[in-house]
Amino acid sequence: MKDKQSSVPTYVITADCPSRSGTVDVVTRFLVEQSCYINEIHSFVDTTENRFFIRIEFRLDSDATFDQAEFSEKFEQRAQQFAMKWQLTPSDYQSKVVIMVSKHDHCLNDLLYRYRTGDLNIQIPAIISNHPNLRELAN
Repeated sequence: MKDKQSSVPTYVITADCPSRSGTVDVVTRFLVEQSCYINEIHSFVDTTENRFFIRIEFRLDSDATFDQAEFSEKFEQRAQQFAMKWQLTPSDYQSKVVIMVSKHDHCLNDLLYRYRTGDLNIQIPAIISNHPNLRELAN
């Protein structure tokens, strides 16, 4: 997906690791060092499992070309210090998502609305239900 303000490609890092201080810093500092500009950042901690999750959308801050392999190799060195599991994808990548639903329509309706308006950048190859109640909504 392209940055809304320009034609510069954007990328997304998603990561999780054991919760500890410095996790936001290690990712954001690395991006700054690579001349990247953060468009959007979201993070949270699952206190039950004591795991930290982060999602950052970014773009290059200059006209430099982006070498995804080199970027990944360098980031992996930082991620290992935090036992971080991570992935890097272009922001226009569409995950395939199967939706599972039962009798109530509010969640399915919300997901399909966001999909149809482009707020969810996904592919929906199937909707699975244990009841026929929402067949019309799923069509």
